[in-house]
Amino acid sequence: MKGKFETFGRKLFLLAGMQIVLVFLWLPTAAFCSSVTLGWDPSPDIDLAGYRVYYQADSQVQPFSGSGAVEGSAPIDAATSNSATINGLDPGNSYYFAVTAYNSAGVESVYSNVVEVQEMVPPTVGITSPSANSTVSGSVAVAASATDSKGVSRVEFYLNGALQGSSTAAPYGYNWDTSALGTGQYTLSAKAYDVAGNVGTSEVVVSVAGDSSPPAVLVTAPGNGATVSGNVTVAASAADNVGVAKMELYDNGTLIFAGNQGSLSYSWDTVAAANGAHVIAARAYDAAGNMGSATVSVSVVNDTTAPSVSIAAPLNNSTVDASATVTVNAGDNVAVSRVELYLNGVLLATGNAASLTYNWNTSTLANGNYLLSAKAYDAAGNAGVSGSVTVTVKHAVTDTTAPAVSITSPSSTGVGGSPTRVTASATDNIAVTRMEIYIDGNLMATTNAASISYSTKFSRGSHLIAVKAYDAAGNVGTASKTVTRN
Repeated sequence: MKGKFETFGRKLFLLAGMQIVLVFLWLPTAAFCSSVTLGWDPSPDIDLAGYRVYYQADSQVQPFSGSGAVEGSAPIDAATSNSATINGLDPGNSYYFAVTAYNSAGVESVYSNVVEVQEMVPPTVGITSPSANSTVSGSVAVAASATDSKGVSRVEFYLNGALQGSSTAAPYGYNWDTSALGTGQYTLSAKAYDVAGNVGTSEVVVSVAGDSSPPAVLVTAPGNGATVSGNVTVAASAADNVGVAKMELYDNGTLIFAGNQGSLSYSWDTVAAANGAHVIAARAYDAAGNMGSATVSVSVVNDTTAPSVSIAAPLNNSTVDASATVTVNAGDNVAVSRVELYLNGVLLATGNAASLTYNWNTSTLANGNYLLSAKAYDAAGNAGVSGSVTVTVKHAVTDTTAPAVSITSPSSTGVGGSPTRVTASATDNIAVTRMEIYIDGNLMATTNAASISYSTKFSRGSHLIAVKAYDAAGNVGTASKTVTRN
């Protein structure tokens, strides 16, 4: 056999080139595991005679202190098999395993890689408080004891399978607040872990004398039996022996608002609700799920009817001279809040009663036809519109007076090369209906007002400015002025 030999004390190890990779399987045999089946990669040495298995408990210091690691003792000889089963192990101990190969001359390799099999005994754990089948309430101290031969790493506490807390050192426990729980049975569990990851479990079933008192609820607005319309404030409050977790507001069984406070205030738009009876219910819940409620009954009366309105005087197609009394009458199923009078679509007068009387001065109006109309409003904003009344204004004396016209600019007869503004105004015994500006006989501007303005740049020479003003009777007043640009 070829190769280099190494020595450890008085024992020979490894032919050079002989390598072994150790794997293992941990096989359960009873309540705890007490045997291990090891497997390893075969040695490629052509003079392989067999394998020896070495192991020891709770230490990986080499050479192993048992099973042949000491002179005079014998390891487990696996012959040429690539696996071996070791029986009689103590599940409470951790074990370290290594394999060597030997040749026909008895020369033995160094240890293979070392494989650890950790101990398999879980910690002993027990819930010491509260006791099984006891009844608890309020704040409860949950405590557990736990022991393990290798040491307890932590203890976890569960309520109905949900993790609640953890302790890494004795005394193990946590504070359990049952105030938010409903009455019933609950399972408390404790899990203890050792450094090898083994888990011991203990559980107890206890009864919780939880919160069974529902919140007290009060609807403070609107009052019971109230008649409401438009936007209405709905207010409610609740009180509970532990605490209010949530409040809800319902209209005829339909949820319209919710909040996480012990009181609520909600602006209820009753316009979207049907007229008639409505039951407003406020519900309050505590953390244990207890529900308290209170209701009020109200009548929703939303006004959707517009007022009726008419012009009682003057009559349609009547003729007036200098003045006329206009009478507007309105009515509503609830009440009229405002009446408006219009002349040719322009607001003429307004009043806050169901009728309106207005002294219409027509003396300043030109002869002709005019339209009177009216609108009436109720408090809900509904608007009614009257039919139009046609009134003819015809003054008793025929107007023969022409408007008086005055050219106010330019103020002098000389003008420069810059644009010059021409302005004029007119007055009439009744009213000016139109004004026109002419320059050198050409119409340059017109307006329906009693004043007029036009800007132009004059050429060199003399120019005639003429302004005409008309009244409703067709009378024409004129004024003229000659200006010169050098």
